[in-house]
Amino acid sequence: MNSWPVQTLNHTIEEDKDGKQPEEPEKQEPEQTQQRRMARRADSTNDTSGGATKGLKASWNHVMTQIDKLHKKGFRGSGIQIAVLDTGVDYNHPALGGCFGKGCKVVLGASLVPNDGDPNDPMDRHGHGTKVAGILAGYDEKDNRFVGAAPNATLAVYRVIKGNKQVEEDTLAAGWVRAYDEGAKIIVSSTGFPGFSWPYSLAATVVSRIVEKGIPCVVAIGNTGYAPFDVLNPAAGRGVTAVGAPGNSVPVPLKRGGYMNDSGTSFACPLVGGIMALIAEARGTFDPAEINSLLMANAAPQVEQSQVTGPKGLFTVMQQGGGLVQAWNAAHAATLVKPGSLHFNDTDHRPSSISLEIQNTAKSEVVYELSNIAADTMYTLDGEKFERKQHPHRRIQAEAAINFSKSSVTIGPGQSATIDVSASDPQGVDSKRLPLWSGWVAVNGSDGTSLTVPYLGLAGSLLSTSNSQDLAPSTRGEAPPVPQADGCVTSPPNLVTYAKPGIALNFLLASPQVDVYIVPLNVCPADHSQEPAPAASNQTDSSPSTGACVPESMITDIKGIKTIGQVPGRSKRYAEGASGLCGMARSLPARTLLPAGISLLLAS
Repeated sequence: MNSWPVQTLNHTIEEDKDGKQPEEPEKQEPEQTQQRRMARRADSTNDTSGGATKGLKASWNHVMTQIDKLHKKGFRGSGIQIAVLDTGVDYNHPALGGCFGKGCKVVLGASLVPNDGDPNDPMDRHGHGTKVAGILAGYDEKDNRFVGAAPNATLAVYRVIKGNKQVEEDTLAAGWVRAYDEGAKIIVSSTGFPGFSWPYSLAATVVSRIVEKGIPCVVAIGNTGYAPFDVLNPAAGRGVTAVGAPGNSVPVPLKRGGYMNDSGTSFACPLVGGIMALIAEARGTFDPAEINSLLMANAAPQVEQSQVTGPKGLFTVMQQGGGLVQAWNAAHAATLVKPGSLHFNDTDHRPSSISLEIQNTAKSEVVYELSNIAADTMYTLDGEKFERKQHPHRRIQAEAAINFSKSSVTIGPGQSATIDVSASDPQGVDSKRLPLWSGWVAVNGSDGTSLTVPYLGLAGSLLSTSNSQDLAPSTRGEAPPVPQADGCVTSPPNLVTYAKPGIALNFLLASPQVDVYIVPLNVCPADHSQEPAPAASNQTDSSPSTGACVPESMITDIKGIKTIGQVPGRSKRYAEGASGLCGMARSLPARTLLPAGISLLLAS
């Protein structure tokens, strides 16, 4: 896989008020509410194919995503090994086979957490992984109790998270590699790191390379995020299937037995992983790009509902991706599109057009009509100060102009055609606030085919946008917020603070490289005869001293910037929006004091 050394990241769950780690930190509903919700499961009848799920009732999320229809036709993930990277699994649970090893539901597994129990035993100490595994492939026919998305699939479970939900990135990456090496056909992980929304981290790089090897990888996008462009790592990896919903009130099995409903993108991820197994079983392919395209093009774009006014219009692509997964339609689609989504970048870097290939795999000729389904435009930056906020993001009715080289095309059986799609920014928008526009290219066929290919673009220039919200001196450092394994960010207990001169810099948007330089205003000329000024004292006079200057020998020219050094001691690569830098100029020689005089802090 060719990865590189990485510093261990240690992420900790927040303790409860009693100082104990909660066994089940996900929000639980009252028992009566659970029973009412579970009782609402739609009845899947007319199952005459036998095997797992016969006579069982389909849960609401199976009906909504058409899983129940595939189950009725006998598609249940048979012969497919799916890997799960999480807190482990309670393989003694009846829905998960009641055993571990050859001939069991959980056929393979290990604990990859160093110095934390038996490395050959993936037993769950927390409960999160048991829920994920159950949604993915659980099955309990007793009293119509429970059925997962791919109930006939086998599981390989790798515990990469400690019982208190601490997770280290190198351990997580090792889990992905182990799952690949041991033959997983699909890999699912509902864990990762917030604040690393770049595809270049260790975990994201490893997962991307596994996808390149032909293994579909599904990752939860995260429960929280600071505005657009902020997802859980490694969900940002190239080719990774990043999943957000449905993840609310999902039926799940509990560690040590029993069932309940739980919520979070953690529980959307295994549902889609199971759907992938059903699609692969029905179509005979595990090709990640093809399955991703099938999932997106056959998804159902969702309309926002208001309790007062009713339907309010389509959620944007930034909010819902391709839409609600439709498993049956994806598994039986006779028309394929490539690519599965269209990315038009910002105004400065907009491609002149993107080629959309339509392939007809049916046995008869099909006439396809193309049209545009526009969603609202959403501003990235909110308010007069151009701040980036989590909520709300103002939406306006402004549509991008989408043009097709052909609006209609006839394709014979087994043939394909390419249509060029171009886009231009909506009119009347404030480009300084970086409006994100989106929608779907509708592809409707004479045979009843109805596909929607999501597209996304940005009006304005990311490169030209000032990226610093604040740049201020700081004399107080503290430990940063600690991300949990499921994407929730909490402050660690016993927060340690310490005096440390430096700066606090908040980024408006993410940046691949951030440097902060100390730039002296007074540099001694070459013929300067007096001794260099001493280090700054405690004088209160803020005016520059006429004799205080920085020797030219201390100056380094970096990209045209005449600087003493950097703050902090190293550049920050792949900085996230709303993150910050603290610390003093450790890049200066050891025990060196800044010379007297006035210096600027220049962020680049």
